[in-house]
Amino acid sequence: MRTKSVLIADDDAMLVRVLTVRCRHLGLEVRQASDAMQALVMIHKDPPDLIIMDVSMPAGDGLSACRMLASDARLQTVPVIILVIIAIPSFKLLYYADRVADADMTIKAIGHQRYWSYEYPDHGDFTFDGIMLSDDERTDDQPRLLATDTFVVLPVDTKIRLLVTADD
Repeated sequence: MRTKSVLIADDDAMLVRVLTVRCRHLGLEVRQASDAMQALVMIHKDPPDLIIMDVSMPAGDGLSACRMLASDARLQTVPVIILVIIAIPSFKLLYYADRVADADMTIKAIGHQRYWSYEYPDHGDFTFDGIMLSDDERTDDQPRLLATDTFVVLPVDTKIRLLVTADD
């Protein structure tokens, strides 16, 4: 009977070591890749029984690699676990960002496909839209997909609760 194999693709050497030890303890044959392109080459050469892949790596990301795997009928049945370990420290920040005690005002930013909507629910449901600037319209110091034709104006010395969500 063939030993089941796992490919661990991550650029974080410490995390790869931890996962390798755990997988070997479970009796799995472990192969390692440090970036998405190396992983894809290894997968096409000898498909593993399981792929554990980081979402963010050099030479391509885990989600793009999964899309490439899905386009190959031979690899469509190989299960893939996408790691989002990098997000775990952010959970605490997200929790505290959502818990603004005694906020003086609330701003709700809603991301749409081509624009942002802003609502001030504490001030008579005042709303407006900001159309995202195209790459031709924005300057180098304006962030892509965030810069808009309308600025959000915030008062100084004010506790502001910011709610961010998406519509589509």
